[in-house]
Amino acid sequence: LIGAGGMGVVYAARDPELGRDVALKLATGTDPDAHARLRREAQHASQLNHPHICTIYEVGNHDGRPFIAMEYVEGRLLSDVVAPGGLPVELLVRYGSQIAEALAYAHRNRVIHRDLKAANIVVKPDGRTKILDFGLARRLSQQQLSEASESRSAVTAEGMIAGTLPYVAPEVLRGATSDERGDIWTLGVLLYEVATGRRPFVGATGFELCGAILRDAPLPLPDRAPIQLKSIIERCLAKDPQNRFQRADDVRLALERIPMPVQGAATTRKAMFVVAVLLLAIGLGVSAIWRDWFTEPRAANVAASPSGRPAIAVMSFDVAGASDTDSAWLSKGVPRMLLTGLAQTRGLD
Repeated sequence: LIGAGGMGVVYAARDPELGRDVALKLATGTDPDAHARLRREAQHASQLNHPHICTIYEVGNHDGRPFIAMEYVEGRLLSDVVAPGGLPVELLVRYGSQIAEALAYAHRNRVIHRDLKAANIVVKPDGRTKILDFGLARRLSQQQLSEASESRSAVTAEGMIAGTLPYVAPEVLRGATSDERGDIWTLGVLLYEVATGRRPFVGATGFELCGAILRDAPLPLPDRAPIQLKSIIERCLAKDPQNRFQRADDVRLALERIPMPVQGAATTRKAMFVVAVLLLAIGLGVSAIWRDWFTEPRAANVAASPSGRPAIAVMSFDVAGASDTDSAWLSKGVPRMLLTGLAQTRGLD
């Protein structure tokens, strides 16, 4: 057993026919309407094949209980990854862009999520995200509304609300049918949560929370948040769906245009300068060792340049994980600094 929710339990399982690990979700309860809804929406989600969406392998029935066999994704829930003060902008842009890309793909295939939240997203060890339970809704009775306001349950009643209450769009609370722009709203709530470690709307009860979502502006973002990010989140959280981004792809493009913080770039430059100075010191040390040792007769077996003098080749440098700009600086600047130091060694090419 690896998880449980309002409509089912999830087990880690093994598919003996194909020899692969899967996550197996079994429906709980005996409500035939809930079973039919789970099966229908799982069938819709099974049509999606995207690197940032959990793949559904099979939908079936066992002893009257619907089940879904889906991709087993290793990693940590985004809700567990987000620190109390939020994540750095670089990580927010990376995760947010991937999630927006997955939503855009789903929307093009006429599938909406309706329950996007940090607890439905896994961050894999390689930094890639996977959206879980795509298009799956859960049920919540009216008397459980206050529990939903504390984000312990999701709201899905027949003909009423689908999704987890703190993420539900205002038009859905008013009774409108959720569409792609409802997912844009939930993406805005998610981005706010990743940026700050808290949600943009709060309430002591479900009714207070609904009132905040319907009427109030989101809580202010911290001053350290880039102005572009503030603009993106504010537009995603527009009360009127017409004033939001109309496509998830537009959110992705806007996120990718956010410049990285200057402070982080300066820190990176400083660190690379220290590395360069250390490499230069190493080069000077090499030249000293060469002068003291290999100018003696012991150097008879050392490779020589066409001039007959000993030679050292200084190759270009590359740093795994560096940006293109930083990598270019290292590739050109560090070899030149090393060459300057080595050129002071007499008798060496």
